[in-house]
Amino acid sequence: MILAALVAAQACTMPPAALGDVFWLVQPPSPDREMAALGVVVPSPDDDSFTPLRSLSNPPLAMAATGSTVWAAVASSQPPGGSVALLALRADWDPRLETWLTRPAEGMDRLPDPALDTTINHLVASAGGPIVIGSVDADGVRPVAALRRGSWKRLPDLPAADGVFAAVAVEDDLLVLLNGAAGSASIWRCQVEGGHWTETRVRLDGEPHDLLSTDTGVLVGSQLDADSRSLGILQDQAVVPWIQLQGVSAGTRLLSGPTGLVLYRYQDGRPWVAAVDRATGLQGPWRPLSAASGMGTRVWSILISVFIGLAVVFVLFIGRGADPSQIPKGAAAAPLLRRGFGFAIDLVPGVFVGVIAMDVTSIEVLSAALTGPIPSTAMLLLLVAAVTAAWCMLWEGPLGRTPGKRAVGLVTIDAGGGPMRWWQVLTRNLFKGLIVLAPPLAIIVVLTPSSQSLGDVVAKTLVLIRRPPT
Repeated sequence: MILAALVAAQACTMPPAALGDVFWLVQPPSPDREMAALGVVVPSPDDDSFTPLRSLSNPPLAMAATGSTVWAAVASSQPPGGSVALLALRADWDPRLETWLTRPAEGMDRLPDPALDTTINHLVASAGGPIVIGSVDADGVRPVAALRRGSWKRLPDLPAADGVFAAVAVEDDLLVLLNGAAGSASIWRCQVEGGHWTETRVRLDGEPHDLLSTDTGVLVGSQLDADSRSLGILQDQAVVPWIQLQGVSAGTRLLSGPTGLVLYRYQDGRPWVAAVDRATGLQGPWRPLSAASGMGTRVWSILISVFIGLAVVFVLFIGRGADPSQIPKGAAAAPLLRRGFGFAIDLVPGVFVGVIAMDVTSIEVLSAALTGPIPSTAMLLLLVAAVTAAWCMLWEGPLGRTPGKRAVGLVTIDAGGGPMRWWQVLTRNLFKGLIVLAPPLAIIVVLTPSSQSLGDVVAKTLVLIRRPPT
């Protein structure tokens, strides 16, 4: 029982991990990092680095993965029984950018709340979607739910109050490994698409620990002592011994994916992995993983911040823009909100080209714009910015207004009162493209006396709204 307590304690403190086509792991908060980070790595013996992809306010309670998609249950700051955010993300390696591109797995990165009224202890990956298992409720049972076709389907409550060691989905069945009497364990089975729980008791050489699905069958792992673990194959109602793993503590996780078996532990403030050959059972050496340098992201962020700062200084102290007295009679400076609506309309062609050329969704384009031009989004945003600038030049050159400005009743003129010249059209729309890369630049409109953007100040143009005659 001491070993069982050790397993439970280490399972609670060990950062979760999940294995699909890629390996997902969590960096806990540390003295030099206030937030947890979700990272990804290709499970390859040639790669000893992982890429942090997303900061998390709280470390996940549980994770599961299938293919390139990961589901993570992140607890809120509320007490047990409070809300839990279920994130659904996917990561794809882009060889053109040589970086990971992350995107919501189902249009949005958050799944509906399963409303279990208890905390989530386990997340299980299945072909139809994630399955969640809650903690024991007041009645001594565990609520279970499966996400199917966009909504949660409640399964029969798991009628056991023992601690859950592991769970796995095999075709249409959910299997859950629980503790049993000395030298045994209970495997509960339930059909996801309608069914009830049935219990199978199996003999084990040690304490229950792992339940994994592989191409060759279901593996059951038991911790023999502080440094070794036994793996067996579940056949009917018995576990047939297969291999023993050495140098594997109770806090080590064994994960199964399309690429094989991976041992994972978090030790000395960093993650460690070791491969297990699924055919021979041979265990590879332990390898520490290090976070890939985020210098590219930091450089982009610094450059954008410096550019925005210089632009604000230029507008406030050097190029103040046109005086309100230059605005023709019968017109007024276009307000920021109306300019924003017109700009949103003119963004449509750029977004459309970005969606087609980069094979993303419009939601992902919006997410990239809010994130900013970090390496993983720079190519997409540059494409949208270039198309938007070209589109606006095409219309403003001969007509003095874009379709967006026409829709909201705006017109652009030379600050001297006449129509724009070509160099002014070119200049102001190049700066308009920069707003796609750095949306905070739009705030300059409220800093100038005649509501000019940075492009208007440099090109000496005005965007006006015609007042109705009195």
